Amino acid sequence: MNEKLMAYEKSIKAKKLLLILGLLGIVSLVVYVSLNGGGDSRKIPADVLGTGSLAVVASLAYLIYRIKVYSGLLSDKSRLYKYMEKDLDDRKRYVHEKSGGTVWTVAFWASVIITFIAAEYDAKAFYAIYAMFIVLVVLKVAFYFYFKGKEMAP
Repeated sequence: MNEKLMAYEKSIKAKKLLLILGLLGIVSLVVYVSLNGGGDSRKIPADVLGTGSLAVVASLAYLIYRIKVYSGLLSDKSRLYKYMEKDLDDRKRYVHEKSGGTVWTVAFWASVIITFIAAEYDAKAFYAIYAMFIVLVVLKVAFYFYFKGKEMAP
């Protein structure tokens, strides 16, 4: 069991590193866009700029929260073990995979970043990408609750 816990601890460290890199990437993107003329309020409506900014702030808040959770787990082995048992639950993994899994997660984060970039430069592109983002989220929620209520496949 100790090997399993050590492997899980290693995966948590990798996830934490990815979150830190994502955080640095988003901050770098915001700085780059702001230095290169993005967010001109004479061209882009305020609601579009506000939504793009909200996407960035919410993303940063989520990433910081997850980094803190993973840091706490890494500092307390008993919490890490309890989290591992819950995280590796077959039913939870089944529902996650059936409702989009890793592909959905990557598509979600890509759409958040693209939404922010579009909001800074072109309102029409923003509205198109924002509609795609909303559809992506609605589909995730619908499939999640659909498969949560179903029996697992054998």
